[in-house]
Amino acid sequence: MIKLRSRKGFTLVELLVVMTIIALIIGLAVPGLAAARKVASRISDTNNARNLVLALNLAAQDSNGLYPTGASSTEVFEELVHNRYIDDERVFAGTNTPNPPKIDPGNLPAFTLDPRNVAWAYVDNLTTNSPSRCPLVLTKGVKAFTNLGVVSPELPAMASADSPWGPDGVVVGTVGGSAEFIKANPNGTVDLGITGAENPVLSPSY
Repeated sequence: MIKLRSRKGFTLVELLVVMTIIALIIGLAVPGLAAARKVASRISDTNNARNLVLALNLAAQDSNGLYPTGASSTEVFEELVHNRYIDDERVFAGTNTPNPPKIDPGNLPAFTLDPRNVAWAYVDNLTTNSPSRCPLVLTKGVKAFTNLGVVSPELPAMASADSPWGPDGVVVGTVGGSAEFIKANPNGTVDLGITGAENPVLSPSY
């Protein structure tokens, strides 16, 4: 009588086939996961910009329609905390920007921002009467098409490798309270849709 030996485990060929299938699945899934992470980051940045604009509008309403001013966006944003317009430090952060230190409600005057923890530039010299589509905050590192470092009504901005979003585009929060990710044109420019006078762009700095 012939005894059949029971087969245990996989052959080398079977293992190679399984490994190949797994590699193919991973290869298909990774780009999708990367794209999903990018979309999630854009949504998070857009929400932060919207909340930051809301705080700036509240501050302007208490100052006869004048938005806060300062030497840098860091200074302007610190004042928003000191004056109790912002109680969540995460709104200052964004893609590739670590969260700032926590706000201590019992010691607001001591709160300071490191520019490395701030994802936003601030457009100065605006009022609540400025055109609603005019950018109030935008992704830091975006370059303007003038030598004066201003947002111009005639010329688009340039998406920059120095920006957290690089050449892909810009997250913009407007005077009217909206916020969106604006994709860069093929030549790297970003149409901000500005009308009105030129306004300095304050970047995060000490």
